[in-house]
Amino acid sequence: RVAAFRRWTMWGTAIALALLVAALVSVHRSVTQRREALRVARAGESRQRAILEAIPDLHWQSDAKGNPRLLSSDYGATLPPALLIAIRAALPEVRSDTAVHTLIAQEASGQIFEARLVAIDDGHLAIVREVTEFIVQERALRDQHDFLRAIVDADESLVCVRSAGGRFTLCNIAFAATMDLTPSQVEGRRPSDLAGQRIIEPLLQADDALLQGEDEWRADRVRIVDARERERWMQVLKRPLVRSDGQRQVLTVVVDVSAQQRMERMKDEFISTISHELRTPLTSIRGALGLVVGGTGGGLPDSMRPLLGVAHKDT
Repeated sequence: RVAAFRRWTMWGTAIALALLVAALVSVHRSVTQRREALRVARAGESRQRAILEAIPDLHWQSDAKGNPRLLSSDYGATLPPALLIAIRAALPEVRSDTAVHTLIAQEASGQIFEARLVAIDDGHLAIVREVTEFIVQERALRDQHDFLRAIVDADESLVCVRSAGGRFTLCNIAFAATMDLTPSQVEGRRPSDLAGQRIIEPLLQADDALLQGEDEWRADRVRIVDARERERWMQVLKRPLVRSDGQRQVLTVVVDVSAQQRMERMKDEFISTISHELRTPLTSIRGALGLVVGGTGGGLPDSMRPLLGVAHKDT
């Protein structure tokens, strides 16, 4: 019995030691995993902080009461005053079921800031960027665009620009009016998208050649019939426009020469009419002079004969 007891004791001790070792291994593994998880979390937090500091934006978080907390400090310890007021005023409109809310605020110093607000579980997050230079440039470009648009629309000539894809990137009022349309109804579309395609088709010839490298194309007389069924004669000039990225576009300038065409037609008709009206009396006069010079009417003084001969010859 003693031997058996000893064996059971040894087995029990061995089992206890095995369980203790297993428990220690498990604890060590758990501690190691926690340390690794903590290291990964700290590394992630460090990377997140580095990203926040590297991005040229201000990151601002508010709690449920709207109290601010800066996540990055590019603009100092606080938000610009006007921007802070604008953000706080907008917070009630920013809910978790809405998209990003964007607002613009201008400071007394002239600085302009853009803020994008989103709702999070415990408040709101705002990403703020100074956009002064961008806004100023955008306004300058808009003013320049409006200025050029006013010039182009004031021109009575037909003006349009087509891209390599065939779309109209620009047209003025005069060009669109030939189809009884407005520029906004033409720009961004292809000729095939327009009801007045047949009207402008004669003006679009040679576009492919210019896109492929031709320097210029001219036509002195191109006939079109506009949306009011008026026959019009056009003088066309086309030149390529090469953008900074190398893409080619075609600029077309069309001058209406219908009045000149009508005047030339009237001149030709007038000359034809005059020629017809004068032909019969001139024939009679030439015949009469021929008889006089021939002596049918009697003798002529020698001094008159050369003059009558010239008159007969030139009639």
